[in-house]
Amino acid sequence: MVAKYKSSPARVLEMAATLYPGKSFACWIQRNRGRIAPLHLLLDLVPFHSCVLDVGCGSGVFLGMLALRNQIKNGIGFDSSAPSIARAQQMVTQLKMHDLKAGLSFQSIPAEANWPDGRFDVVTMIDVLHHIPPPQQQKVLLLAYEKVLPGGCLLYKDMSSRPLLYGVANRFHDLIMAKQWIHYVSVTQADTWLRNRGAHIETSGSCRMYWYHHHWRVYRRPRDAYTNSSEEQGAIRPSSSNSRGEIINRAAAAQKLLGLDLACRCQSNCSLAKRMRRIHQRVAS
Repeated sequence: MVAKYKSSPARVLEMAATLYPGKSFACWIQRNRGRIAPLHLLLDLVPFHSCVLDVGCGSGVFLGMLALRNQIKNGIGFDSSAPSIARAQQMVTQLKMHDLKAGLSFQSIPAEANWPDGRFDVVTMIDVLHHIPPPQQQKVLLLAYEKVLPGGCLLYKDMSSRPLLYGVANRFHDLIMAKQWIHYVSVTQADTWLRNRGAHIETSGSCRMYWYHHHWRVYRRPRDAYTNSSEEQGAIRPSSSNSRGEIINRAAAAQKLLGLDLACRCQSNCSLAKRMRRIHQRVAS
């Protein structure tokens, strides 16, 4: 289920002012992010009650807005910048003054370190990939996709190098603000990488705001035939042998509760339905 209501640029600026009331230049940047980035469009692409992982979260503005809208159950953000994570953690303090219902956490993790454990309903990667060195770009994007639960989605947004004037303007923006010479990845290249992993493009879009040209995709990960309820809650799916053992344990507990003296041996070719029929027959006798 997608967002229940549409956001707007004005509402995004209002939320940013709530989240970052400080007087520092860094807070000012976060308050005005919605003027140059289509956050109002991206927010509406995140399904309600999702568990979200934000890759390269910066100061946490996107997760903060999702939480302020009571749109997500919980969110984890990580970034290699320790000062940005410190601002994100301060932002959570601001959120607690506004009846925060979602659980939010932010971690400072170097790019080469292990990412947070588990898989998520939604993984977001917003304006991150062009900061990654070209030899690692495919690996990072596919790793983000692998963090998506079957049936979930990857929300990917990045900058476009075209038209040329827009690409040059954004390149100088990052050279001044991030002190990086960025490396654009075409959206068609991202499509190819993820389609080769089985992803389906569910939504795509682009827009221009001032001299910034944005493009985005929602990639849906197909629902696995063996997906179970525990996995959809973020747990790792158990192996088939563990599932069989769990069935045996539950059946044994049921037999004990009913006062039955049945053997607890499960043949590999016996289904759960056959076992339950034996229990009912014993009770009936």
